Parts: sequence; C-alpha cells; structure tokens
Amino acid sequence: MRRLDRPRPARNARTRRDGVRRNFALVHAAVATLGLVPPMLSPEDFLTGGLDEKCVMLYVAHLARRLLELSHEQRAVHVIITALRKLAWERKCGEYGSALRATQSPPWGQGRGTPSAEGVVCR
Repeated sequence: MRRLDRPRPARNARTRRDGVRRNFALVHAAVATLGLVPPMLSPEDFLTGGLDEKCVMLYVAHLARRLLELSHEQRAVHVIITALRKLAWERKCGEYGSALRATQSPPWGQGRGTPSAEGVVCR
C-alpha cells in the first residue's frame, strides 16, 4: 500500500521547474512591454543552483532605470496634454476666454464646469 502523505520527488521537481519557467515567462513578458531592459536572467540559472547576486543586482538596476525614465515620460505627457487642453479651452471660449479666466476655473483644473459670477459657462 502506498502512503499518500509522502511527496514524490520527481513530480515535485517537475512542478517546481514548470512553475519557475512560468514565473520567468511572466516577468520577461512584463519587462518586454517596458522595453530597453536586457533579458539577463533565465529559469535554468535559477534551477541549477541559484542566481548570481551581481546579475540580479544589475537586472534590478536596469529595471529601476527604465521605470524612472517612464515616470519622466509620463510627467512630460501630462504637462503637454494639460497645455493643449488649456489652449483648446481658450480658443473655444474666444473673446470670453480672458474675462472668464478670472471668474471661472478652466476644465483642466479643479472646479470643472462651475459657472462664473455672470452665469456664463464655456464648454
């Protein structure tokens, strides 16, 4: 009679290997969407005795550098979009634009769509 509480080594090793490969595939897919991060780590390195500490540190450094670059790019996009919205709002309002600026919040700021003292809303 076979004992059920004792794990079989071959099956656990295969499951672990498949899990490690699946995790590395997910990491590589996520990093590929970021771009400019070289694939320095492989599941075989992890399975055959662990990863080299210097390789891991270098990989994390590349990843951190790319994430910082993306945050700067996202900030630049936000500034550009805000400026374009401001320009479009001023063009849409026409002659009322300068008069409304003092009394009404523009759509890119807080208080979106609140009427001015004269009751004029530029949309």
